[in-house]
Amino acid sequence: MLADMSRRALAFIFVLVAACGPKGARGPGGAPGEYPALGFVAADAAYVVTATRVGDAVAVLDDLADALGMLDATDAQAVGQDLAREFGFDPLSLDSVVAQGIDPGRGIALWGRGDLGPTLALPIADPAPIAARIDAYRQSGAVVQVGRIAGREVSTWRPDREVAVHWSFVDDWLLVHVEFAAAHEPAEAWLTQALAARGAFAGTPDFAAARAAAVAQLGAPPAVLAVAQMPAILASRLWREAGGCAHPLTQLGRVTLAATTDGAVARGALVLEVPGGLDAVRAMQFGAPAGWAAARGAPPLAVEVGVDLRPVQAALAPCFGDDLTHQPIGAGVFGGRGFAYQLDLDDREVRAAFAGRVDPRVVAEAVDEIPGFDFLKRGRTVAGRAVTEVDVPMIPTLAFTQAGEELIGAVGMAIDPILTGATDPGTERVPAELGRFEVRPLAWTAAQWDALLADVITRDRARARTIASLRRWQLGLIEAHTEDRAIVVTARGERAR
Repeated sequence: MLADMSRRALAFIFVLVAACGPKGARGPGGAPGEYPALGFVAADAAYVVTATRVGDAVAVLDDLADALGMLDATDAQAVGQDLAREFGFDPLSLDSVVAQGIDPGRGIALWGRGDLGPTLALPIADPAPIAARIDAYRQSGAVVQVGRIAGREVSTWRPDREVAVHWSFVDDWLLVHVEFAAAHEPAEAWLTQALAARGAFAGTPDFAAARAAAVAQLGAPPAVLAVAQMPAILASRLWREAGGCAHPLTQLGRVTLAATTDGAVARGALVLEVPGGLDAVRAMQFGAPAGWAAARGAPPLAVEVGVDLRPVQAALAPCFGDDLTHQPIGAGVFGGRGFAYQLDLDDREVRAAFAGRVDPRVVAEAVDEIPGFDFLKRGRTVAGRAVTEVDVPMIPTLAFTQAGEELIGAVGMAIDPILTGATDPGTERVPAELGRFEVRPLAWTAAQWDALLADVITRDRARARTIASLRRWQLGLIEAHTEDRAIVVTARGERAR
């Protein structure tokens, strides 16, 4: 329902949360020092997003906008400019946020409990900068009602019948609550519960476990930490009213998302706990060849999907559709791992490898396209596998081995180390990996990236912007694996020096 709110309503909320309030030295009762805004969050919150400091949250969002912007040929600066046009300030710029009167050195939190809509707690430093802008919104037609809850003044604006925005100042904090009509929540519940919370959520086992999981993956306490209890969210009236799809989300328990950045290295982790176990997930997995990890090394580009896409599509399509799976499945590729050290297709200079599950008919059709294949091919045995090779002048060497749907191939490089490699299963972690995306943008020139992406991003200007965004990083790594009863996704980005 929040998505149905008008842009004007959303803009008003952004202006409001940057607004002024009474100044003071006090914070919420019982506020934890590490994440101070948790002082307003009750123990039974269904979801919580918090940051140690506003400045940390802005830095994480800036990195995220820069990374995701590559998918849309943009970057954090362009995204920030768009947001500034909509909201009157750039939430991805710390200077812009500070100029709105928000204290960058204290924490922030967003949470919801039961059927209540989200509540945001923001620390206020300077009451002056945009009071006039709020008045301008009022003069443009925004009707604000004023009442009292628990002895505190509360302002309310209703942009439409389905949504109400409430806000109140608590010492030097601003609390903003979005109420959805479908939730039928008690009028005073959001504020009375926030005032009574006294940091209770920070003392729960759920928070302790989420923080510990984040530290285990990131190596340090995260700047931004999010915790969600999927059973509580799926059971809420809001979820049912919104028609939210439940399966396969019903398999999840606690979900933890954490991120941190120092401006040079950005790290993130997502931990999806599956109380019932991961037997169904592991049944979809297939391992890598014995020497895969050693042969892969640190490539300019690696894309790996270590699960069979057919059962994945069957499980996820009812909720999430099949946009990411129908094309490879339709092409006869059911999952696999690939890396490349060289992909100069025009010059026929390729060094790459693939290992995965492919429809045998696709392989047969591909080799039929090679002129004189039956005459040029030669066979040999490597690690008990029948390997077919084609090695002729002017084209990269091709070697592959196939057994049913299992296909392992190498182009322009030896296949032997991939097939032999380490024999001790304990020395290689790859079989536990669900997926991997690895890119080192500076390992290839801008011209090489341009040639590689020409068929994917056909507009020259968009492709140039994407490559420029890409080359602001020297490493991007996303890896998904299983741990006990959890699916773990970690991300690491290193900016170009």
